Amino acid sequence: MVEEVAEDVEKVADDIGDHLPDGTKLRKADLFVENVAKEIVKDANLAEQVILKVEDVETYAGSFIGLVDNEADKTISRDKCQ
Repeated sequence: MVEEVAEDVEKVADDIGDHLPDGTKLRKADLFVENVAKEIVKDANLAEQVILKVEDVETYAGSFIGLVDNEADKTISRDKCQ
């Protein structure tokens, strides 16, 4: 969602900037907003990638813990039978 808003802001700033005279304070402010929006899009993409990696690790860790629990249960069951 943040990425979508930033992309929209970038587009609007670009459109507005096309109609502003070069070298004016307003044009410089517009370029600043456009550049900040671009950086936000990049950061949102990176954040999304990190979240996906964390979810992958969480899934892997959950599977691993499940395997360890199963083996522990088997060992405890064997020890009780002996």
